[in-house]
Amino acid sequence: MTPRRWVGRAVLAVLIVLAVIGGSLYEHTTPDLPRVVLLVFMGIAVIGLVLDFSSVPEPDWEVVTARPVVPPGQDASLSRNVRLLENHLTSRTVDPGLQRRLGILVDLQLAESGLRRGDPGVDERLGPTLCDVIDSPPRQLSRTTLEECIRRIEELSS
Repeated sequence: MTPRRWVGRAVLAVLIVLAVIGGSLYEHTTPDLPRVVLLVFMGIAVIGLVLDFSSVPEPDWEVVTARPVVPPGQDASLSRNVRLLENHLTSRTVDPGLQRRLGILVDLQLAESGLRRGDPGVDERLGPTLCDVIDSPPRQLSRTTLEECIRRIEELSS
């Protein structure tokens, strides 16, 4: 679909129009010149477009058989937690997986400090929001509640 092709096609159309005019003069007839020009130019344009679009190479479709869920270089556990948070925030239904995962993370952080839920002072370190989320039945959590819970869990490691 380069302009050079279309210049050549226009020249070809002009030659065809001149040939039709020459043939009509030879036969002593009068052609309807605007219609002849329109017909020839439209025919050349349609044929040119068909040739342009049929000469395009076929696309090289590669089917990806397996894509890793975790981007290269990222921790699988972190990726799983991020997906769990994103799914919870965009879901219309309540998924108990997030609250269960928050409870597991709390237990892991407490175990690193040699503590368990129910030990004296642990509930104060966790805060009322995180304790409520872990202990309550599954429900839809807001972004601010999730941020508070994650902040509290991070503070357990320091």
